[in-house]
Amino acid sequence: MVSLAYEVEFSEGKGTEQFVFTVTGDKALLFNYNVNSPLLITK
Repeated sequence: MVSLAYEVEFSEGKGTEQFVFTVTGDKALLFNYNVNSPLLITK
């Protein structure tokens, strides 16, 4: 498993994206994706 986290800036604010990949041999497949940002809270 490989986990990558990125601080990102959207047009209206900031957030964090996380990608988790499973790696078998020379293939990496996306296992999980998550985005977290205060922008996702409905007003």
